[in-house]
Amino acid sequence: MTPRTASLTGLGRGMQPLKHEASRLRKSFAQMLCCFTMRVTQAVALAGLLVLLSLACGAGQAGQSKPGALRVTSTLTQVSALIRAVGGERVQLTPLLGPNTDPHQYELKPEQVTQLARSAAVFESGAGADKWLDRGLAAAGETVHAVDLAKHVHLRSGNAGEGGQDPHWWYDVDNAKLAAAAISDELTRLDPAGRATYQRNAAALSDRLDAADRQIHTKLDPVPAPRRLFVANHDAFNYFLPRYGITLVGDIVPATDSIAAVRPADVARLVAAIRQDHVCAIFTETTIDPNLAAQIARESGARVFAGKLYGDALGEPGSPGGTLEGALSHNGAVMAEGFSSC
Repeated sequence: MTPRTASLTGLGRGMQPLKHEASRLRKSFAQMLCCFTMRVTQAVALAGLLVLLSLACGAGQAGQSKPGALRVTSTLTQVSALIRAVGGERVQLTPLLGPNTDPHQYELKPEQVTQLARSAAVFESGAGADKWLDRGLAAAGETVHAVDLAKHVHLRSGNAGEGGQDPHWWYDVDNAKLAAAAISDELTRLDPAGRATYQRNAAALSDRLDAADRQIHTKLDPVPAPRRLFVANHDAFNYFLPRYGITLVGDIVPATDSIAAVRPADVARLVAAIRQDHVCAIFTETTIDPNLAAQIARESGARVFAGKLYGDALGEPGSPGGTLEGALSHNGAVMAEGFSSC
């Protein structure tokens, strides 16, 4: 063996450990890649499962499928509550807005436009509260049957700065009963076989609304009239206040639209009125940020009352404001406590 041959042989032997190490690394990398691929596959599968669960939950919010039930759609949560109470199990309701959703900032989703077209009727609150529905109805087609409940109740004029009509009619018990009767009539027209059910349910709802009205009087009537001074986020309670002898001092947003602009002059005017009338408490709403109310309270010497009112939206099912009559009773109790808190 020549020296060159011996050198190459030694080099070859010296490379053997390196080859073994390279082979080991390749196997280790292959195992890591396989493990990573399995984890990615599992993650994708989990994500898919979560999507399916999300869709299922969304379908549950829209109402479980009821074979043979009348399919209707509603806009505001107050309208949805009335339809659930009157329609019962004969109606499959799809509400466009969920609990605690401010209707003034809402935009329809494409799939909701499709839902409009599939409904036997679309119930809207009307008077501008759900004006975003107009574009959805136009996109859904002329065959969609819309029921404007504001045309069946007694509307108040909006404040002097806005004009028009105040859309918060549902916070007057008598209006709520008129709307329930209109819903009963419309559901009967669409489903004549359910007439007795709808009429019975509407009558039961009317009784519950009357009971709520009596309960509110029980809470508020003992409060001396000079202490029933009301300041809240915006003009959502102008149907409620006169019924129970409550004086409106002012609103942080002096408009029936909760997202209207707030001018410094309006804030200064409200602070002065609160000081002059010695207002005890400022009330906030479940759907509106309370920061501006807290600022006005600091400047005026009043305080933000802890309990929140149901204004433009009702609450989750099972909560005090999960039904219209429940929200009315809750608001009356909160106001009575706030008026008496200082």
